[in-house]
Amino acid sequence: MNFWAEAVNTSAYLINRGPSVPLEHKIPEEVWSGKKVKLSHLRVFSCVAYVHISDQGRNKLDPKSKKCTFIGYGEDEFGYRLWDDENKKMVRSRDVIFNERVMYKDRHNTTTNDSGLSEPVYVEMDDVPGSPTDESP
Repeated sequence: MNFWAEAVNTSAYLINRGPSVPLEHKIPEEVWSGKKVKLSHLRVFSCVAYVHISDQGRNKLDPKSKKCTFIGYGEDEFGYRLWDDENKKMVRSRDVIFNERVMYKDRHNTTTNDSGLSEPVYVEMDDVPGSPTDESP
């Protein structure tokens, strides 16, 4: 609910980079600017992103990146807008690594790790019906 404005802004950004029927399936951004639009920088909204922390912003033993959430694209210059949930602030960076398999809504889910894969669940063999321990001699 906190990111509605960012979601609307990002959807407008994406609409301007998609084919438009009134423009005879041309891309509005290309018609407006006269330049070819590259789409390789597009990412999944609200995915987990790791923002690089520069050498000046950290000590030798500090982490080199900060876990954030992707919430949009920069306005004037190329860059990504990210939400730092720990510090409750907006971060803008170009040096980002994305994990598009994990979403913001899944950040507190303990059954999914950062790679987006489910972690194994261990079960006691006594709890499994029909296991060899349930058989009577």
